[in-house]
Amino acid sequence: MTSILIVDDNRMFRMAFRKMLDWERHGYIIIAEASNGIHALEILKDIHVDIIITDMSMPEMTGIELVKIVTEEKPGIRIIALSNYDDFQFVKDALKYGAYDYLLKHELTGVKILEVLQEVNDSKRKIHQSYLQGSTSEMDSFIGKVLLGQVNHDEMTIGLKDFAGFKKLGSMYLIYIQPYIRNSEIRIMRDHLKLNNNEDIQLVISCVDKNKVLLLINILGNYSEHHNYRYLIEVINNIVCTLDKMHIEASLLVSGVTRDTRNLPDLYKQIEKLKNACQFNRKKSFYYFSNETQETETVEDPSLLIDSKMYNHEIMDNKQLFNMEVKHLFDRIKHNPIDENSLAKVIFELAVIIYHLAKRLNVKLVNVIGDRDNLFRTFYQFYYFSDVEAKILRILEELYGTSDEYQTINNRNVEDIINYINKHYNEDLTLMSISERFGYNASYLSHLYKHQTGKNLVDYIKEVRIREAKRLILESRYKSYEIAQKTGFKNASYFCTVFKEVTGHSPKAFKKRGYND
Repeated sequence: MTSILIVDDNRMFRMAFRKMLDWERHGYIIIAEASNGIHALEILKDIHVDIIITDMSMPEMTGIELVKIVTEEKPGIRIIALSNYDDFQFVKDALKYGAYDYLLKHELTGVKILEVLQEVNDSKRKIHQSYLQGSTSEMDSFIGKVLLGQVNHDEMTIGLKDFAGFKKLGSMYLIYIQPYIRNSEIRIMRDHLKLNNNEDIQLVISCVDKNKVLLLINILGNYSEHHNYRYLIEVINNIVCTLDKMHIEASLLVSGVTRDTRNLPDLYKQIEKLKNACQFNRKKSFYYFSNETQETETVEDPSLLIDSKMYNHEIMDNKQLFNMEVKHLFDRIKHNPIDENSLAKVIFELAVIIYHLAKRLNVKLVNVIGDRDNLFRTFYQFYYFSDVEAKILRILEELYGTSDEYQTINNRNVEDIINYINKHYNEDLTLMSISERFGYNASYLSHLYKHQTGKNLVDYIKEVRIREAKRLILESRYKSYEIAQKTGFKNASYFCTVFKEVTGHSPKAFKKRGYND
């Protein structure tokens, strides 16, 4: 029987309405009456109703207000609006806010009422049928509201039977598939699982968000935990086989278990917690929720993680320093994992910074990332953090590697380094001290200098010092230890060793022979 609630402030109309049909013969029952919207909401707290037929113009709470509340809080209930000519604006508003259809009071007949009620029932059957066929928007919406705790216990229980076809409720699990799979793939999976499942296992596949595909598993019967787990493994095995046939590599996140629909939102929270933790770990194909599942932090402002140095043009001009800052950022996130939404904020901010970097390096991003010019989407297509990290570092490598502007900057930097050595050769110059002075990693600076000049940086420092030492030796005014001090050598002994290594002569022999080459 389809249950109906009549809402109208006119008692005589309610009595007349009851007498318009042999309700039970047509499969309906008027389960209750209410004199206004407030009274109707009180009734809905205690009993389940399939259809509400309500007047629009009532005291205390109008039909419009009732439609709004019921549509939001009890989306499974269908509402039919009743109206007179003079309040037809109410009907238009009711339809806008979620009423299924309307009837004009002065035209009411048993036939018209039955026609509208039949359309309502047909629409519900179509929704259920659309789920079986793969068109699941309303089903997805219902499951989404269940998991977010937006549907009360009675509505959950009835909705899971009506929408998902659950005969009765048993032990329930949630399984999340990552990464996201397409609608066509969902339909194939649904058909395959429907054919291969044990009759004691019922399931519904729902895309509760544009990138969240969940399976709600219902294992019938009062079985032991071990028995339920065996059935769960059977479902997981079927999912894996189906994914394998579709050539999809994915991980499955499995919640705990409940026999109470009121706990389904808690299972969803477990899945969210698993999702946040698992994006930093791609070693496994299955993840089961436990109390030891790693906690993740929420970051409202990405600048709390991204060092301000990354916005600095001098850092951007230096590939080694910029890459170092990016790696430091990734290390901070790995050591203190953040949730999925926070990571999206950080990736978006990093994408903005890289946009600026590309502009500064005079490189068109489309030439680096392909046809897709949305850098954030390019990064965020990956689920695992390690894949995002690798992609960002590859793009940075290509940006710097293809930039003529960066090559110009490098040439200018090498010239600055040469000028610095020529002026400061008499100081304690080392590869490390120069790299720190110019903001480079020592290994990178050595590679950069040799790439630009064909020489080793350390050899050039020696060359400058020995050139100046030759000049001082030929002036014949200085002793070896004085020349060593003036040319940046630690002591006379080391100076003499290096001098002979470079020139083939000791300082004394060089002076005696009067070399000046």
